Amino acid sequence: MKHGPEWLKEFYGGLRAFDASSWPMTCSDCGREFENNEDYVAKTAGMTDSTGLGNLQAEDGSQHVGLYRHCLCGNILVGRFKDRRDNSPEGEKAREQFDRLLEMLVQDGMDQDFAHDELLKLVRGEPNELVKIL
Repeated sequence: MKHGPEWLKEFYGGLRAFDASSWPMTCSDCGREFENNEDYVAKTAGMTDSTGLGNLQAEDGSQHVGLYRHCLCGNILVGRFKDRRDNSPEGEKAREQFDRLLEMLVQDGMDQDFAHDELLKLVRGEPNELVKIL
């Protein structure tokens, strides 16, 4: 699947910052600050040859999703996202966001079961097919 910039922007913007330690983020080259996921996506440029999504492993062994983007100064940055299942209001919002992203993939023609499984892997930072096909 090849997606236009608006679809990718909406999808990336929908990725919730599951790991609060990523924010705020500061570019080490120019000092530009990014307050949250939405700010990060809005104030950076996507990778030209890929979706920018990748798997990361933290020092504690936990898995994360990395969203690589270009700062306006040209430096490559990576935002970190992690799946955390909880029943708090924030956890509810995260599940609602997951459902919205799943709906986007299904409306784009992807099989719902496949999309669900691969999106779940993506937010957990596990190897997945979405990184290859989006």
